[in-house]
Amino acid sequence: MKNIRGLLCGLLAALLCLSACGDKATGRPSETGGVGRDEAQAFVPVEPETAESESAEETGGTETDSQAAAPTSTVPTYSIENGKYVYNIPAPDRSTLSDLSDIKAMSNALFSDNAKDDTTGSWYPGKTERDLTTGEVTYKWDRTKDTLAALEKYNAIYRQNEDEKVIYLTFDCGYENGWTEPILDVLKEKNAPGLFFLTGYYVETAEAQIRRMLDEGHVLGNHTVNHINATQVTPEKFIEEIEGLEKMISDRFPDAPPTVYYRPGYGACNERSIALAHKMGLYTVLWSWAYYDYDEDNQMEPAVALEKAKQGLHNGAVYLFHTVGPTNAAILGDFIDYARAEGYEIRPIMG
Repeated sequence: MKNIRGLLCGLLAALLCLSACGDKATGRPSETGGVGRDEAQAFVPVEPETAESESAEETGGTETDSQAAAPTSTVPTYSIENGKYVYNIPAPDRSTLSDLSDIKAMSNALFSDNAKDDTTGSWYPGKTERDLTTGEVTYKWDRTKDTLAALEKYNAIYRQNEDEKVIYLTFDCGYENGWTEPILDVLKEKNAPGLFFLTGYYVETAEAQIRRMLDEGHVLGNHTVNHINATQVTPEKFIEEIEGLEKMISDRFPDAPPTVYYRPGYGACNERSIALAHKMGLYTVLWSWAYYDYDEDNQMEPAVALEKAKQGLHNGAVYLFHTVGPTNAAILGDFIDYARAEGYEIRPIMG
């Protein structure tokens, strides 16, 4: 962790986008990677969806957020019934998983625009800046065309529904430190849905919190049993980690929908790993905004953190928060109120 902070000190005005969670062995924060960069790159906009959709809050019906063709024939959907989010998430189709020759034939190289001094493949998003006075969002730069094309090809979620004023709240849970309950309290008060990515250690040690997530209308995601770097393991090990976490959840929570949303440990991904996730019927969920929030002993002042979250607001934004410290619990309600006041809807991530 100290090595990462040292690296960041050498990068002026860098946007830190890390995915740090505890591992099964220790339950403490793992070493992380994933440095966002301020260097100039051409912004490559993603073409918006052509189909129009109304919000589920307005219609009371079922709505599907689609980015590309689903990995299975039926994409996940949700409805709002009696004020509660209800999900229809089909079990993934793994009928082709017995043959991994297509995956093994792929290069295991990192994305071409990966930071040259980062050998982990940790995800970093493009840079947006929001003027808090005018609400204007400037897209400074983005990932390159080939990286964005790979995400689209394998249904990986980075931003979603960029033609709409909508955002998505996601939370990484590696170990329980007493701050998930306050976050859940805020989400319940604001009637806002969240997607919680769990490690094996978290499933083993935080059943009460997971029970609340399910009962209060949130979705569980797969962060692998041991928070692995998916670019550094064999396809067989990747499958073992994904299916191991699925079994841990289903054994303890048989009423939980299938966990078809996957977030890479450390945010580490490349085309081969997201292709394998797709082959398993999973949606790889990355993020378009994050900040330094994963170190319980080095939490940002709430006012500063809230300002950063506001400045990151943009259409289709996928927010990454960690649940290990007090700051996110302190700012979440104010941020939700701000986003809604600016005309943004908070939705569950669907296919």
